[in-house]
Amino acid sequence: MVFSFIFSLFFFARNNFKSVKSPEPEIFTPPVRSNLSDHTPITFSQNGFDFVVKPLYEYEMSALVLNRIDYTILSLTRTSEVFPVDLCLTWGENIKSGAYDILL
Repeated sequence: MVFSFIFSLFFFARNNFKSVKSPEPEIFTPPVRSNLSDHTPITFSQNGFDFVVKPLYEYEMSALVLNRIDYTILSLTRTSEVFPVDLCLTWGENIKSGAYDILL
């Protein structure tokens, strides 16, 4: 029983952004967005579905991951196998002011 409690505690706290005490200085800089010169769609098929992704911009960034949702554990749609993870990121003034800490 004690093992189950400890395992649960570490499982749910494994992506805990609040454990970051001194973030890397790079995350205070806002992302750099640039237009792509080539907007050629990326097409692929998986699990009987056809996908078309149209890239518009390219980003260069460093950020703090506030949350990560893994859809492979509890997949609600077939597209979860193609796009299995969502990330919630923050950077810049939200880090400096600590605003991210009160939002979640």
